[in-house]
Amino acid sequence: MSKVEWIDMSNVKKLPKSVRKVRNHFFETAQLEDFRPNIGKKCHKTSRPVTSQPKNFKSGSKINTIKDVVIHPILWEPAYTFEEDDSYVACRTIEIVDEPQWTPILESIHDVLVEIENRTYSTKECEVAYNSLPDNIKGIAVRWCANDTVFRDEAFAFLKKKHEKTIVFDIECINLKEKL
Repeated sequence: MSKVEWIDMSNVKKLPKSVRKVRNHFFETAQLEDFRPNIGKKCHKTSRPVTSQPKNFKSGSKINTIKDVVIHPILWEPAYTFEEDDSYVACRTIEIVDEPQWTPILESIHDVLVEIENRTYSTKECEVAYNSLPDNIKGIAVRWCANDTVFRDEAFAFLKKKHEKTIVFDIECINLKEKL
């Protein structure tokens, strides 16, 4: 399929008012720059009625990643393009999927993980690490607060041991591959 040539915003404003009136209220109040902060975020199409499941994108998935903001060639309003397929959808019909929120427990886990391996972690990685903790350590976080020294020490000891086992396993796999 050939790529669509997108129309520059300056060309769109030169169109006759009758063409611009199609989506006048939305178009006049929304500029491309208003939607650029959403680039790289996950989203889904809104559907009617609102209580029903989101519609599928051209790729067949219900959730896509925003690649760019362009002018929709038919509707003459801001539209998103996506990394998963070559479709474009009007921005007004897209809803951003919320990222998991940072909680005190996830912040504490993040700090522990940074101590183990000096890099930043996403909320999802912190959730996975927290869920891998045994129930007795999770119980300390719930009873005494996630910022409690005992919780952090126990979580550090458990996650450090798990991290070291992973590294040893990876090294053993590399050595085994070299022998073959």
